[in-house]
Amino acid sequence: MSKRRIFDILIGLIFLSLLGLYVYDHYIVPTKPKIIARPGYTRANDILRKKTKIPENILNTTATSSACTLFLKNSAEISMNDYANEYIDHQIDAILKTCAGAFPTTLQSKIDNAILKCKTSTREHLSKECYGALITAKTSSVATVIRSDIDPKDLPATILLQLIADKFSNGELLEHPERSLELIDALLAHEPSYLGGYKVKLLLLSMSSLNKEEYYQEMFQDTLDEARRLSPNDPEVREIALAEKGKIFKQQAEANPDDNKKEKKNNKEFIEYLELESAKHPAEWIYDYYK
Repeated sequence: MSKRRIFDILIGLIFLSLLGLYVYDHYIVPTKPKIIARPGYTRANDILRKKTKIPENILNTTATSSACTLFLKNSAEISMNDYANEYIDHQIDAILKTCAGAFPTTLQSKIDNAILKCKTSTREHLSKECYGALITAKTSSVATVIRSDIDPKDLPATILLQLIADKFSNGELLEHPERSLELIDALLAHEPSYLGGYKVKLLLLSMSSLNKEEYYQEMFQDTLDEARRLSPNDPEVREIALAEKGKIFKQQAEANPDDNKKEKKNNKEFIEYLELESAKHPAEWIYDYYK
């Protein structure tokens, strides 16, 4: 299995875990009385359903006009459910028409895409494509209206989650890993039972330049222990743990075609580990899959 393939799979899995589950709970799953066994941890939709208030002093007032800033502030404060309904019910068409051209290009393109993808959706029949586009538009709105220099400790959990999601979807999470780590730690301080936050932190510590420092390697193990405590058998946590044990991301970042002796040794040891675990757990597909 190629390193690039593992990288792509994990990115997809964690991003979907971060935000995608919400659509199934609220729109895709048929509405009918039933008993649901709640997990012992917080999920993204538990955070996104909350409303919040944003103080004026953390707003970025230079991104667009004052009227459009107010619209973005409202978009950031309302729950994901209410945000989706505003689009589906065409309650914000006039505002979006007025603000067209005033938003930054990146945000405008995401709003346009959401309008296009939601053209045929209703509250009762909201497509996954529509909801995914709405998530991207909302997180981009949040990233646009919140000052980039603000202390993450001053932000509520709903805003932090959306800022992280915007960095993730734009591929910016790894560009400034220390800042990304500050956002994630601030989110987990608010929501210590949010499993998705630990998964993103594990990926950041494993995939970014932070993985070269012993301090962050120890932090990875502590974070992994917390994730396992919340969900001992979570398949995505196991995937990340295996990728780290095999130094998948570190090798990808440091690969040197002129000196791969160390990499070959690491790969040999990792394969031996996978063979031992596969023998212990013959019904588990994941070890042979990684081999």
